[in-house]
Amino acid sequence: MEWLTGPLFWLSSGLLAPVIAALLLGAIYALLQIGAFLRAALQRRQLHAPDLMALRTEPATEVLAAWAASRADALGRASQGLLEAPEAHRDFLIAAFEAEMAARLAGPRLLTRLGPMLGLMGTLIPLGPALTGLAAGDLGSLAGQMHVAFATTVIGLVCGGLGYLIAQAGLRWAQEDLNTLEFVRDCLREQP
Repeated sequence: MEWLTGPLFWLSSGLLAPVIAALLLGAIYALLQIGAFLRAALQRRQLHAPDLMALRTEPATEVLAAWAASRADALGRASQGLLEAPEAHRDFLIAAFEAEMAARLAGPRLLTRLGPMLGLMGTLIPLGPALTGLAAGDLGSLAGQMHVAFATTVIGLVCGGLGYLIAQAGLRWAQEDLNTLEFVRDCLREQP
């Protein structure tokens, strides 16, 4: 049986370095995502929705054109596209915007899933050598392996938690922006 378990042990032990490297890259990516998230949050606070009251007294295309031109984000570009596109293409533009938002959320969603998975792998891989060190009475080896196991768990969970928070906020923002685009499309349909 040793000829089966030996290669399995060496294979799993060989995965520790790639798992730790992937966790470090995941932590760096999570920090970059937090920065992008904070920048987007500040930008969303500064930008405003179209003035609904002005739409009752002024032509919708003028109000919406001024509003879309004042925004330097994906929603402003998509709204400008709706204003310039024929009515037959507007639903396609909204679907393209939705696909773009889904693509932007792919990174945080991946981080949500891979962070804890890599953290668990980084926890389980050193436990074999740690238990071997415990059986041999080598407490230094046990402590070092347990240190790696707990550190990878924490980093994996932090990466997953940050990815989850960013993905949830991004999903809510994407839904708000999609509702605004549909509102713009509906206002343009009602134009004579």
